[in-house]
Amino acid sequence: MRKNDFMRLINTKILLITIFLIVASFRCFGQGADTTYKVNAIVGLGYSYFITSLAELDGLNPHSFNATAKVMWQPEHLLRVGIESGYLSFYSYKQGGFTSEYGTTDVKSSLSAIPIILVFAMELFDRLEVASGVGVYFLFSEIDSYNNKVSSSVFSNGYYASLSYFHSLNHDISIGGELKYYYLSKIEDADLSLQFILKYNFLEY
Repeated sequence: MRKNDFMRLINTKILLITIFLIVASFRCFGQGADTTYKVNAIVGLGYSYFITSLAELDGLNPHSFNATAKVMWQPEHLLRVGIESGYLSFYSYKQGGFTSEYGTTDVKSSLSAIPIILVFAMELFDRLEVASGVGVYFLFSEIDSYNNKVSSSVFSNGYYASLSYFHSLNHDISIGGELKYYYLSKIEDADLSLQFILKYNFLEY
């Protein structure tokens, strides 16, 4: 199976999961007034691998680190809804001795993004949570050559999916790990991330 076909299959499944979770949220939000509601802040930091057809390009480094934060509204035993953002570093590229009609230079470039994602999450088992969502990615690229740095930005829509594990330290604080998948429609590439996460329950009513 070619990379593009595989990516389309994954993204179709993520989109279907997102639609299911949205529909489930409207069915669940009618629970009685005795439900306990929480608002959680979740921050994550970890390793990132950029999945791209450019991976075999000499000088391309698809390995990096990223940081994210999200705020989730969590009704008891129901679907959780929230917003995620952060900083995603996708790749860096370096080529020495690049020659063109303007002469020879070293070329450096990078791509990063700030996402704004509407996230729907649901607890599958005790401590294990699955999430999916849709949103936009503000993409930032930089190219440095001939002692001149050029920056540009563009936005892309995309999908998001994650699998999280939480271990409670006390009533309000949990730590764990999260595997994340980000897809960017504009460039038809994706990013896979493994993060250490900290969850803090800052509001309960």
